[in-house]
Amino acid sequence: MVDSERFVSFYSRIFCHSSGMGDNDAGTVPLGRYLFERIRQLGVKSIIGVPGDMNLELLDYIDEVDGMSWIGTANELGGAYACDGYSRVKGAPGVLITTMGVGELSAINGIAGAYTEQVKLISIVGTTATGTQKRRTMIHHCLGPNPDHRVYEKISHHVRAAHCWLDDIETAPSEIDRVIRSCYVQSLPVYIFVPMDFVHQKVDRNLLSQPVDLEPQALDDQEEKALDDVCSAIQAATKPALLVDCLTSRFGATKAVRDIASYLKFPTFSTSMGKSIIDEKDNPHYYGSYNGKICPDWMHEYIENETDLVIEFGPLLSDSNTGGHSREIASSKLVSISPDSVTCMGRVYEKVYIKSCKSLPNNYL
Repeated sequence: MVDSERFVSFYSRIFCHSSGMGDNDAGTVPLGRYLFERIRQLGVKSIIGVPGDMNLELLDYIDEVDGMSWIGTANELGGAYACDGYSRVKGAPGVLITTMGVGELSAINGIAGAYTEQVKLISIVGTTATGTQKRRTMIHHCLGPNPDHRVYEKISHHVRAAHCWLDDIETAPSEIDRVIRSCYVQSLPVYIFVPMDFVHQKVDRNLLSQPVDLEPQALDDQEEKALDDVCSAIQAATKPALLVDCLTSRFGATKAVRDIASYLKFPTFSTSMGKSIIDEKDNPHYYGSYNGKICPDWMHEYIENETDLVIEFGPLLSDSNTGGHSREIASSKLVSISPDSVTCMGRVYEKVYIKSCKSLPNNYL
């Protein structure tokens, strides 16, 4: 039977010559601990993934963070899908840890699925040490002699919003924060690559006292103009309706949209992918799921022809969410509140965010 401590020590000597865990300086914290403390501040309680020789020492820091636990999965693809589901249910990112190459490649299909439906996910990849990378040492998981250890990072380029390599201890904390912010503002997967020789390096503990800014930066004049325009449309409408789609929840606007629906009391519908955002049981104004021509005749007739105003929140206009693109809502009566813009009857207001949406003031209505 293999002694796990000797196994870790052996690989540490080969790959990174780490100094081991521990924190003798009260003013600092190991980078691995900093990473998980930041993630815990987002409300994440579970880290999901598969151990590998290049992430073992990083995984040890999970136990040092209050309220955080490890969930191992049988393989990385299952872990990626578990993270997708975790994010949809919890609202916080699903966090996946894999090892370089074989692990991250196994997970990428699940991460691509999260990307296409704009699900927040943080993929942490343990990699070979920076010196090993520079020497292009032939290590298992690498592609042939004289290998580029960072080739796999290039493969995930199209399924992430941002990434960082934690290979400069001076910038590593700010890089973690930057990538976390991108995950939230864009509601897309991001990657954090952690070389083995940086896991235990120390950073300023005080940086953790300042939370990561997760709020999008709206243009105040655009937001006010958009609000005035939308409220004028509401005041003029005689037969309005609300349509709630899935990006409402992805971008953290569920409570705001529920409040608006409760206040306005308009006939309310969801899309197929937007189900459960509105309380379907207790909201007396909820009438069902609209999906273009696939839904009942009375429903698409009502929304497309009888209403004079449709306000949609968080649209994701895929074929499966629009009845194979069969929906026909005239732009002349449509207010579309997207994650980062508002379109009111053809007039577009950029950098107005759905998460900024509050319950509408009484004096507007």
